[in-house]
Amino acid sequence: MTLKTFHFAGVASMNITQGVPRIKEIINAVKSISTPIITAQLLDSRDENLARQVKARIDVTTLGEICDYIEEISMPDNTFLLLKLSSRRIRILHLEITIIGKSMLVVRPPNDSKFSQSITVQIMKQTLQKVIVKGLSNVRRCVIHADEKHGDEYGIIVEGSDFRGVLSQPGIDGRHTSFNNALVVAEMKESVLLLASFEKTMDHLFEAAFYSQKDPIRGVSECIILGIPISIGTGMFKLHQKLPEPKDASPGAPIFMRPEFGLKL
Repeated sequence: MTLKTFHFAGVASMNITQGVPRIKEIINAVKSISTPIITAQLLDSRDENLARQVKARIDVTTLGEICDYIEEISMPDNTFLLLKLSSRRIRILHLEITIIGKSMLVVRPPNDSKFSQSITVQIMKQTLQKVIVKGLSNVRRCVIHADEKHGDEYGIIVEGSDFRGVLSQPGIDGRHTSFNNALVVAEMKESVLLLASFEKTMDHLFEAAFYSQKDPIRGVSECIILGIPISIGTGMFKLHQKLPEPKDASPGAPIFMRPEFGLKL
């Protein structure tokens, strides 16, 4: 184990917490971990264009990134912002955005502002550059990751905590997408015992009993709770026996209506 934070293997400038700091996050059940990483697989891992399209949908794109310029225009009797959208940048970034109307816009400050027009325009300029026009707001960064063993297979690595948002994107294979934040994953699990192992044990068990939920007992946590061998290593092998089909468990007649009691109602 180490005490430092290492760069994510194969991805420049993206790091992930490992060693003792990561163990502390897991043991203390930290809700907001320092480096949330989502590793997503594509439905077609060999399609590079699909990877670029998915990245464009997930990665945050601001208004300042798709503009040629946002300039402050000062006149003797008026001050405003002149903004020009760049269709070339939208095309390069593979954004599914259509410019409706003119690509050049004039943004004027409100008349009831508490500040002077020049200060208001400067604040508006900084704010407009950070306006999100595409992507998930809780994502810091999204990169395309090429498999080292199979260079023609691509995946998506997301630095952020919007796990549901990533799973909902077209082209993402949710069955093979993982997240290193245990609490967020716990909220999406269907296993009753696995949910009960995190927090609110009695609430999860009571709700499962009320709705007659079933647990197949396939995970590690469920096996540990029940004290049965885990299906890993030597525990993967089981003795199977073909049993007869279970009989129909339909409800029978009430006990006092049976012939042996001799009661007639």
